[in-house]
Amino acid sequence: MSTVKAPSPAEGDGAYHQIFQALDIGLMRANLEGYILEVNPRFATLLGRDPDGPALVGLHLADITRPEDLASTLAQMDVALAGERQPWLLPPRQTLVEGRRVWVSLEVTLLRDAQGQPLEFVGIAHEGPPPPHPQHAPAATPPPQHQGPPRA
Repeated sequence: MSTVKAPSPAEGDGAYHQIFQALDIGLMRANLEGYILEVNPRFATLLGRDPDGPALVGLHLADITRPEDLASTLAQMDVALAGERQPWLLPPRQTLVEGRRVWVSLEVTLLRDAQGQPLEFVGIAHEGPPPPHPQHAPAATPPPQHQGPPRA
């Protein structure tokens, strides 16, 4: 586990900390190695964890990522660190939140400093609609047929 910690606005700014804790979306910060630095209570809840239970801080992202998403998540972290495409979305997953099943989406991005150097990963989790079921997805419509120039 890395001992280097990115500076946290929460350490010196009471307003930041109050906002971070009160938001109704889940927020997570992780260092460049993937170890969790900070989460708000909603993030823990959306992961199906008790916000007052065992801390998520210090765990690796691999510890909270579903096995079917792990290889993709680690690959996306490498892609982001290489300066290629980001942010990325994990597929919506069902979790048990406050006694009910909900779909949760997670978007992750890599924050960089003014010189473009990587600082830390930030994740945003929120409840969302379920992904379209293939059975219920709208039928593909064929592209319009070209019929030539309009007639005068």
